[in-house]
Amino acid sequence: MDTNAPAVWNYEAGETIRVVAYTNCREAKLYLNGELVGERKPYDDQTAVISWDIPYKPGVLEVVAYNDGKAAAKDKIQTSGRPYALKASFFEEEQVGKDTLLQLLIQVVDENNIPVVLADNEVTCHLEGPARLVGMENGGSNVTDNYKGTRLRCRSGKLVGYLKVTDKEGTVKVKLTSPLLQSATVELAIK
Repeated sequence: MDTNAPAVWNYEAGETIRVVAYTNCREAKLYLNGELVGERKPYDDQTAVISWDIPYKPGVLEVVAYNDGKAAAKDKIQTSGRPYALKASFFEEEQVGKDTLLQLLIQVVDENNIPVVLADNEVTCHLEGPARLVGMENGGSNVTDNYKGTRLRCRSGKLVGYLKVTDKEGTVKVKLTSPLLQSATVELAIK
């Protein structure tokens, strides 16, 4: 599937949607809620594009690519509900110490913990412990956004926060809030 676009499977019931898959495999099958919708070969070897026009139904849309009858790759997207909560996690760091730059992935999720990729909620970062907030970014190009502030609007349901560890030991505690959403809190021990 087109991974450059947000993975969205939220449309109006009955609306015809063009589903596009890119693959270097010999063929692919498309499933909607576990039911085979169709199977196709790429239109040509140069573009490796396959598409289906199907009526929208909420649920799980999955494409499985095959070579010589064996599954070689797959991808899926799922219908999400309304924004419900914030979810956050640090990108993995092997050694966290003085002057480490930490990255924090922040997402908007629905009641079932499914990412809401159309969300644009404003998120505020509250920080305690031996680190300072360097900034937050959403991948957008709006030059009027304050990327060094403690507040920023999500883009495609995500933000990345950057924290710089100071020279003290202790626990970094980050609380993320957004109006009408459940907050998220993450902690990381600094040694």
